[in-house]
Amino acid sequence: MIAAIPILVFDLAGGSGGLIEGGQTGQWDWGAPTQGPVGLGNCWGTNLNGPYLHDSVDFLEVPLPDLSGLTDPVVVIRHYFDVAAGDHGLVQVDSGGGFSRVEPVLGYPTADGFSGASGSYVEHAFDLSGAGTAPRVRLSFGADLVGASDGWFVQTVTLWDGDVVPPQVAPVLIPSNTQDLVGPYDIELSVMDDTDVASVTMFWTSDGAQIHSVPLSQVGGELWHGDIPAQHPDTTVVWWVEADDGTQAVTWPAVGTESFRVFLAAPRNLSAPVSHRNIATKVDLSWDPPETSHEVEGYEVRQTGGSQVFSVDAEGVTVPLTPQSSQRFEVRALYAAGVGDATPALQLDYEVPQLTIEPAEVFAADEVYLELSGASLYLLQGATDVDLGQGVAVLQTNVIDTDRLTARVRVDPAPAAGPRDVVVVTSGGEHTFPSALQVLGAEDAPHIVSVSPGKMTQGEELRFTVQASTLFAGPVRIDAGDDFVVTQDIETDGAVVRFGLAANLSAQIGVHTVVIDDGARLWPVDVEVLERTFTQSGCAVAPGGGAAVLFTGLLLVGARRRRQWPASSPHSAFRRASRPHPVR
Repeated sequence: MIAAIPILVFDLAGGSGGLIEGGQTGQWDWGAPTQGPVGLGNCWGTNLNGPYLHDSVDFLEVPLPDLSGLTDPVVVIRHYFDVAAGDHGLVQVDSGGGFSRVEPVLGYPTADGFSGASGSYVEHAFDLSGAGTAPRVRLSFGADLVGASDGWFVQTVTLWDGDVVPPQVAPVLIPSNTQDLVGPYDIELSVMDDTDVASVTMFWTSDGAQIHSVPLSQVGGELWHGDIPAQHPDTTVVWWVEADDGTQAVTWPAVGTESFRVFLAAPRNLSAPVSHRNIATKVDLSWDPPETSHEVEGYEVRQTGGSQVFSVDAEGVTVPLTPQSSQRFEVRALYAAGVGDATPALQLDYEVPQLTIEPAEVFAADEVYLELSGASLYLLQGATDVDLGQGVAVLQTNVIDTDRLTARVRVDPAPAAGPRDVVVVTSGGEHTFPSALQVLGAEDAPHIVSVSPGKMTQGEELRFTVQASTLFAGPVRIDAGDDFVVTQDIETDGAVVRFGLAANLSAQIGVHTVVIDDGARLWPVDVEVLERTFTQSGCAVAPGGGAAVLFTGLLLVGARRRRQWPASSPHSAFRRASRPHPVR
């Protein structure tokens, strides 16, 4: 077989080419079709302006020159067909004994001939080497009584001398995506040609690295075999084939390449619970194990677009949610052979509560007011609980709005020091805020430095000056208990507070605790009450022998004016509710 040389070309896009139509209806015509290959130029076709005609046989003859001197004459037609079942197009050759059907190289698409739809212009070759020097060639179109489609259209007819037909390659067995890590990956192809196939070569590369060349082996007739060695997980193999008959070569696939991927399976059905409110600081993720024959050793849960990675043994994990961060999660299985594929990312849509506590630290033996504020808390008076952990008791809460409340808390004398998780139970659910509060030892706590005087006698009225280690947060009130009465205006000056205090005649002897409340902290002040003694003149004599003026308000014995605020206190509304206002 020699390399092909073009002898004669009938380019029917530019003219009729001298082709001769005939038959029962004369429906073959030259021009621009209005159905079929519309917009692709002029051609010869059956009924250019509608479906072909029923119950007819029509011909289109191609006038060929004398073939003397040609070694391997071949006619190639470039054509388009859309032919209903039961109808057909054929190429016929008359070598002197009448027209008869001739097979194209590599055969007709159906047993009837050109039937069905080509979808575009295609080429078929017809070997005329045994047809003599002056054969007649024609296109024969036959239609039955029922059904019709667009028809048969011819754009080019070319006479060649030599081999114009490259091998035809069709897949028999090709690899698909696989979890096989052992390999090899077999490839079998059917390779046909009008002459002998000289060679079939496969080319492959993994992840765009070196290109390997592998000769395929002919294993019987038209069947050729080759294989690709085992690959690591998460590897994509790209491959293609070149077939050569000595004069013509073809690449398969004709466009692009073939590929398959070696992988380890991803877990399945990643999901989270459905909530009617979708308010949470954490969420439970669950999934099904992957479908695989490989042993799974665990799982890796990753927040896509974020920094959180969790390694777990079972098919589930609780993940924290943080504001302004990605709520997309994916899961991979961990195998002995490597890391598997990720699940499709699960996009959550949760409203994440936020919490800030002021002050953010408390001390051993403290009694303070905390303000808890944030976003998406959905606080509700009477339906909100706050838990600050063991050793920190919440005595009282007051909800100011849906995202803010104040709490009066008392810390044990010897609590466990360090950060505390804060749990808030609201109408939106129970939310945990890790390490939101710091508990410190008593050695650094704000405290009372001095109290002057530190003692008083039953029935006595004195002016007290109290010095604290830090500034008082604001105007203060005094809780003097049942045995005292606050008798003078309260004055606050930085870390000093002054106030008048009268002891009832019936006050218990011993040390009493008077509490200074500055709206942020409760400061305990120890005041010792001494027993009153009398003389005949009606003057009281202190136990130390010094005389003191009797408190003129003896009639106030048993009085209950225990607490006093400055009239201008900004916390009056909170105090009317028997709860302190948060620190400002």
